Amino acid sequence: MTFEEAFRRTGRVLCITLSPLCRSSPPVLLNYLTAPKVVISSAVIASCAAPGLIPSMRLRYKDSQGRIHDYEGVNQAYIDGSIRNDIPKDSLAEMLNVQFCIVAQVNPHILPFYNSETVGNPTEWGVGSRRGGFPLAALEFFLKVDMQSKLLFLDQMGASSCWTRCMTQLFGGSCTLIPDYKLSDIFGVSFCVV
Repeated sequence: MTFEEAFRRTGRVLCITLSPLCRSSPPVLLNYLTAPKVVISSAVIASCAAPGLIPSMRLRYKDSQGRIHDYEGVNQAYIDGSIRNDIPKDSLAEMLNVQFCIVAQVNPHILPFYNSETVGNPTEWGVGSRRGGFPLAALEFFLKVDMQSKLLFLDQMGASSCWTRCMTQLFGGSCTLIPDYKLSDIFGVSFCVV
């Protein structure tokens, strides 16, 4: 099924963000407007690709006779959109007039670094346990901001990897929901390789 077919059938807009392998190409937001003939399953598989873990994926499209083909071209391989644009707020606002984003942030590589807390009221690592009160929360916040500024500098100098770009973006929305989790939960994440 293509994005256009899904929209016609349901009347709902499905959006999938992908990052091209080419560094100079911007992230893309696929939906029935930007990629009507793209097969949704190929976009979903590409959104699972992560450098060093799961190889990049070429998108597939359906022609007017209903046959499915691979897109051909130099810059047609994609990886997970969260590498460069986890929360595509600007694209959604421009394209679909979205004004408020409710984000459920559950990425295990983002949660420890997410700066949603204030220094006086830190988030919790587990139910009932604070992360060190005001002095340690202030130190943690300082170290996070310092690390992100250094990673942003490396990215702007062209000396970064895709994982560096992943850590320098904004990960929240108008309302960001963060689950209760413990640090040990991160080690329980399992990866399924397609």
